[in-house]
Parts: sequence; structure tokens; C-alpha cells
Amino acid sequence: MSEFILLEDVSKSYNRNYVFENINFSFNECEAVAIMGKNGCGKSTLLKIIAGILYCTKGKVITKQNLKISYMPDKLPKLPFKVEDYLIHMGRIQGLSKNDINAYINAKFEYLDIDQSIRKRQINNCSKGTIQKINLMQAILVKPDLLVMDEPFSGLDEKSQQKLIYLLKNLLPQKVTIIISCHEKAVVKELTEKIYILDNQLYLMDRDYSDHFIVRFMPTHIIDIADISIDGLLNVSKENDLFTAEIKKSDVETVLIRLFNAGHKIRSVNLK
Repeated sequence: MSEFILLEDVSKSYNRNYVFENINFSFNECEAVAIMGKNGCGKSTLLKIIAGILYCTKGKVITKQNLKISYMPDKLPKLPFKVEDYLIHMGRIQGLSKNDINAYINAKFEYLDIDQSIRKRQINNCSKGTIQKINLMQAILVKPDLLVMDEPFSGLDEKSQQKLIYLLKNLLPQKVTIIISCHEKAVVKELTEKIYILDNQLYLMDRDYSDHFIVRFMPTHIIDIADISIDGLLNVSKENDLFTAEIKKSDVETVLIRLFNAGHKIRSVNLK
């Protein structure tokens, strides 16, 4: 494998407040990499910089020439399109014929268990899971060199998550490099062992998790993962109304107190 993306002293700030600073890192060709970290640490911002959607405040991103990059945002913006019209529009932008796009839609709808009637539905009237599948489909209409995905497993049921893993694994032999952010470590470990933590810097997650605890808790009211803003919680995931997160051993006492003070109900705390 060869290095084809290089971050040199990459920093990003908003209103003079730095999200992260001086990241020096390289990504190799034809590999899958996952980036994790607590909410608000800058994962989405870093992915947008890698994908060329945002500029860094300092430093630079060096990539191979003529690199074809596809980007899957954490959620599609509200769009005044029907599903079929949107995918046809995105495909035509990339030079595909209408026949090729229709064949692609048919194949992916069948693979992802989407009913064909959804083609004529307004995107904003689809379920969260279906919108996420449409989001995925637009990102891989044409095989990219680099696929950047922000929380691709969010909103997908277990069966759909497994299908996505299989799809991504099949892209790797086609010389596609995959960089994703996620909270679902157990899921993403089926794709790659290269899991990095973003905490102002990027560092490889230790394969020995004995210094981490797993806490499971229920909020006092219905909230989403994005609404959890307690420092010290790592790799937060949600199943039904139960949240699961990792805590470093050194942070357990502080984090549990914060959870209690926020009114959340602790269900279990176990050594990982």
C-alpha cells in the first residue's frame, strides 16, 4: 500500500476557538480507517477537510493528483426532490446515462431492502433509515478513489449495518480507500482494526481495552446521540432507549457523577 493522503500541521478554528490543532497524519491507499471520539471533538470537521469540502485554518492536506473523492454526510440536508429524481440528478452530474442510473437504483434498492414505491416519494417524507440508504447510494454512484463517510451506520438497523459492512469490504479490492467516523465500534471492527481516536490529535486506539469501562444508561427523556454532551464519554451508541458508552478508567468517577447530575439512569458499569 502507498501513502496517498497526507495531513501536515492541520488545524481548524471557528471564531478563534480551535477544534483541533497541528494534526500530522497519513492515510494509505486501499485501506479502511475509522475515526472515533466524543461528540464535538471535530470528527465531521476533519472529514470535510480531508474530502476538500472545508479548508483548514492552518496546515495543508496533500493528496494524489486527480483523486476522485466521494463524500457521505452524516445526514442529507432537506431537499425538494423525489428519491428517484435526486439520484438521477446526482448520477447525471457524474456523467452516467439515465439507463445506467436506473439499473443502479434497481440493484441497490433490492440489496438494501428498499421498496420500489419509495422511488417516487419525497426524500423528506422517508424514514431516517431510508434517507441514510439514499445518502449512501449517492456517495457510491461512481466508484471513487476515496470514500469519506460521516456516521454511515447511524439510523440503520442491524441487518442494514451488516449489508453496509459487506458492501464496503467489497470496495476495498477495487482500490477504494475508506475513511469513516462512527460511534459503533463493534460494527466497524468488522470492517477494520485501524480505529483512531480524535482528541485534538489522532492516535491509534489501543487494542487492549482493559483500561476502559462500558457504561449503559437511559436518559430521562428521549434524546439523540448528538444531544449527549458529557465530557469523558467515548464511542457513544444507542439501541432503542439504551445508550452505551466507553469511559477511561481514570474518568469513571467524574463521568458517572455527571450522568447522575444530568438525571440519566445508570443501568450497568462493567470493565471492558
